[in-house]
Amino acid sequence: MTSKHQPDQADFRAILPEDIDWKPFPAFPPGARLAIVVGHPTEPGPYVVRVKVPDGTKLMPHKHPEDRIYTVSRLSARWVSNIMTRTTIRVISTHKSLLLRPVTWCAARGRTQKMIITRVEPIPLRIPFKAGNTSDASAWGDSDLPAADSLLVKVTTDQGLIGWGEAFGFRAVASAKLAIDQLIAPLCIGQDATRIEPLMSDVQKKLHVFGRGGALAFGISAIDIALWDIAGKAANVPLYRLLGGGVADLACYASLVRYSDPSLVRTSVRQVIEAGFSTLKLHEIEISAIRAARDEAGPDIELMLDVNCPWTLLQARAIADDLKTIDLKWLEEPLWPPENFGGLAELRRATGIPIAAGENIYTLMDFERLLAARAVDFVQPSHLEATIYGQALRPKHGRISVPQGAGLGIDPDPDVIGKFRLAL
Repeated sequence: MTSKHQPDQADFRAILPEDIDWKPFPAFPPGARLAIVVGHPTEPGPYVVRVKVPDGTKLMPHKHPEDRIYTVSRLSARWVSNIMTRTTIRVISTHKSLLLRPVTWCAARGRTQKMIITRVEPIPLRIPFKAGNTSDASAWGDSDLPAADSLLVKVTTDQGLIGWGEAFGFRAVASAKLAIDQLIAPLCIGQDATRIEPLMSDVQKKLHVFGRGGALAFGISAIDIALWDIAGKAANVPLYRLLGGGVADLACYASLVRYSDPSLVRTSVRQVIEAGFSTLKLHEIEISAIRAARDEAGPDIELMLDVNCPWTLLQARAIADDLKTIDLKWLEEPLWPPENFGGLAELRRATGIPIAAGENIYTLMDFERLLAARAVDFVQPSHLEATIYGQALRPKHGRISVPQGAGLGIDPDPDVIGKFRLAL
């Protein structure tokens, strides 16, 4: 068998995590067909191999101690077993669906050929806030900010599939767009969209001299999201199912801008509670404004506080007694600099206040460091902009329906893009 063995083109259904008995080893349902990404030690990979798994066949992963590569034994097809003795399976994570995530979506339509990225298009948007809104200056802009800038990224492939991603916005939109246009997109165009992990790793390695965070990381993240959107669309299933999820809706919280004025805080808190939210996030840094929120919300509403890294450890400990009386669900990013994981851990231990962080972390290794330091109770990465999806992601009674379409579940609303597209 040649290393670039091509399965026949018969379509077959993607195997999802809920189809599999995971104990003691992954056992696939009767008659299942499994697509596996493999890479040969002496030739470029990975390649797609289509395996007919007999009834009851079990896969036994053995972890390599150094580089997180897994080998697989006990595959009954002899020609596959022979390849497996000199080949490794490339995995993305140690999530329980590790044997499925890389290529199940590729197998679902019998697509074993490459899917080439032909275009990467950053699309800047400026979406205005409601007229009459007031706010204080904060980490994301000046006082009375009139609009929120966002950056969509559209990735097109030669097979017609389009993926959508989003980069962190506000004042970083122009910088992130420049990074995509001049640095990231040239490394992606012409590459195989199905090889998400190796492509993103290659891009990061080639650009690491320009930094591992900021606008460059925003742009890389947006393209990574778009490629996973394409993955779900190729499988014709929602991406959350390929990643092991399965809920129809989720609780969400209302995130308020910084007002500083206690009376404005009270008004805004009352508005979002009347809209059906039972969990609110504040961005205040003055105790009087934070207390106003608790007084208005009452004891049954959950309050979180994101202060955007203003304090030293000593300053945070000095204010902790006041914060404890307000009964916060979590205190988010209290310390400067944000990478002071040891300080976060000390604040968490000393005060007993639950800590959240993550919006200033850009790599998996730094998230591992954050968790290893026992610095947080809640991991809080940056979120995406819901407004670009029009009415489809409007919360109702404090909950939001999980989109059920293929990929990310829903594409950005073309009317929103047409109306708010920003020329840069």
